[in-house]
Amino acid sequence: MSERFIKSPNLPEGRVTALILGTAGARLVPALESLGVRALVLPPNGDIAAPVAGHADMSLYYFGGGEALAAKGIARICDGMLIISECSARQTSAYPGDVSLNALSLGRLIFDRRDSLAPEIISYAKKKGIEIANVRQGYARCSVCAVDETHIITADASIAAEAEKRGIHTLIISPGYFALPGYDHGFIGGACFKLSSDTLAFTGFIDAHPDAAAISAFLKNCGVKPVFLTDEPCFDIGGAVPVKEEI
Repeated sequence: MSERFIKSPNLPEGRVTALILGTAGARLVPALESLGVRALVLPPNGDIAAPVAGHADMSLYYFGGGEALAAKGIARICDGMLIISECSARQTSAYPGDVSLNALSLGRLIFDRRDSLAPEIISYAKKKGIEIANVRQGYARCSVCAVDETHIITADASIAAEAEKRGIHTLIISPGYFALPGYDHGFIGGACFKLSSDTLAFTGFIDAHPDAAAISAFLKNCGVKPVFLTDEPCFDIGGAVPVKEEI
C-alpha cells in the first residue's frame, strides 16, 4: 500500500491510513485498527483543563502536507509521522487561553476567534494567502463537523453566519447531546472526523440527537456515509487529526 500526507486539513481525498488522537479517543483505537487505520495517541496536555487535556483538537493543529503545530509540553512525534513545531506561547487552563490551536481549516479558510489564535497559525495563513474568518467561538474546530469544503454542521450561530456569508452550506443543529465528562455537553466536531472523502466516522450513534434525521439527510445529500465506531451514544473526544491517506 502506498500512502501520502493529507494535503487539506480535515478533508482527506483517499482512505485515511493514519491519524492522531488525544487520550480521550484512545478507546477508539481497536475500532480504527479494524478499519485499517493506524492511530497515534498524544499525551495529555497539562496546561489546559483536565476534561479537555486529552483532546487532540486542543493540542495539535495540522497545516497539511505533513506539518503540524503542537502545544508546549506535548511530546514531539518521533516515528516520522509528522514534522512538528512547538507553539511559542504556552496555553492556560481558562478560556480563551486554551483555544490557540482549536482552529477549523476548511479549504482556503480558517475559522477561529482571531485574538486567541496561535501567532504561528496567523503567520502561516498570511504566507499561504489563506483567509481567517473571525468568529466569536474560540472552540471553532470542535464546534464544527466538516463534511467537505462547502458543507458543515454546527450548533454555533456565529460560525454558521460566517460560513453562510462565504457560500458554505450549513446545517444548524440543536446544541448538546454529545457527552463530554466535566462539562454540560460537548460538540459535534469533537465527536466525528473524516475517514475518506465520502466517509465520516462518529464516536457513537447519533440517534438520541433531536436532529439525527436532518444530519443523516444532510450527509446523504453530500454523498457522505456515516460510520459509527462504538455502540454508545455519540461522545466528544476532541476529534481526530487525519494525517495520511492511501494513494
